[in-house]
Amino acid sequence: MTDQDVLLPELRRSLVDAAPGRHRRRRRRRTVVAALSAAAAVAVVVVGTAPWAGDDAVDVATVDRPGEDVQVLGEETDEVLLLDDGYDGVLAVDLDTGVAARWSLPGQRPGDQPFRLRRVGDRLVVGWGEIWAVDYDGSDPQRLGEATIFLPADDEHVWLIDWDGGRIGSGDVTYSLVDLDGNVVGSAPGVPDASPVIGVGDRLVLQTDDGLDLWDLDAGAVVDDVGSDTSVALDSDGEHLVHCLADCGIVTVENVDTGVEWSMSPGFEGATGYVDAAVAPGGTMVAAATRGLAGLEVAMVDRRVGSTQNWDDDLAIAAWAPDGDAAYVVERSYGRDTTALGRIGVEDETMIGTARETMFASAVLPVAGAVSAVVADAGDVPILGELPIGAEADCPAPTVYPAEPREPCAFRLDLSPSPAGG
Repeated sequence: MTDQDVLLPELRRSLVDAAPGRHRRRRRRRTVVAALSAAAAVAVVVVGTAPWAGDDAVDVATVDRPGEDVQVLGEETDEVLLLDDGYDGVLAVDLDTGVAARWSLPGQRPGDQPFRLRRVGDRLVVGWGEIWAVDYDGSDPQRLGEATIFLPADDEHVWLIDWDGGRIGSGDVTYSLVDLDGNVVGSAPGVPDASPVIGVGDRLVLQTDDGLDLWDLDAGAVVDDVGSDTSVALDSDGEHLVHCLADCGIVTVENVDTGVEWSMSPGFEGATGYVDAAVAPGGTMVAAATRGLAGLEVAMVDRRVGSTQNWDDDLAIAAWAPDGDAAYVVERSYGRDTTALGRIGVEDETMIGTARETMFASAVLPVAGAVSAVVADAGDVPILGELPIGAEADCPAPTVYPAEPREPCAFRLDLSPSPAGG
């Protein structure tokens, strides 16, 4: 029996249902998530060094890399899209060459934890039961600690949330803030009957029956509330919290230190609200994927910078490039055949008047399986330019949780136009 086999049937179906994103599932099914029987049970995870990691540099000239590079979005981005495959690794797509690759991430495993794949600084944080930080290519794994789940805090830290019953909501809970070397910055008993949903630096946002509370590490207690009694947390950059009301018809970005906030509402005709939102570095912009007619909007301090409709679907992920110069919308394509994505370039954060003319690029990838997504700078993922390129059939998507890390493999995406009527 695999880890996925022990998920509650309702939660397992939620990965492929056309339901809103994780924040709405957590709110509406709070009692179900709190009663997760084994999806987040503490277990010992055997983690080794990625099989391709080593000290020897790769001589690219000797690597077989047939075919021609193709820009996926029709423009140069210098970015790589990392799609969580729902099992133990990623599908990485070089958007400037059309090369895709699959590899395992030490410490990653199947499950329905709130955050499966998160970029923290220039590392990825993964896992449940045991939490790990790894490089984008899965090398240099660092154990951060034992915990039921992790939550992002800022670019240098994550929160480890550990219930002593080994399951979400089971028994007493401890909140620990750790750095990417696993050093504990601080730890304190948690709040009963509250669900930690995201970190904002050395504070935690707790979902309660009355809305969102702000818990502070130094005080070891709740120090404030956020939003209203129907607010739901979406994202954080360590200083700013993105949250929305009820069905996310309005998305709000709030500085939790000053209380200063600004909001945006859908600009698409037919859009009924938002399904996901992500704040840009610095908190000056937010990218929000719309629900109803799924697309991407980018707004800056209540002024819409750019927007586009993309596809008719309610499953979408909003994400930013590391330097904040581009926002992405990515289809949640687990259980599907393709993955739609779009990109809005935001070259200058001071853009206001001419920003509505910002170019939008989109594409449909002939691969699927995305549960979550991270955008990385291409220079930080050199393995995509080093792996030999073979046939896609020799680099299949995982269908079971493997006992050993999979060897990395690469192939070129078939980006040729589909036949008319196909």
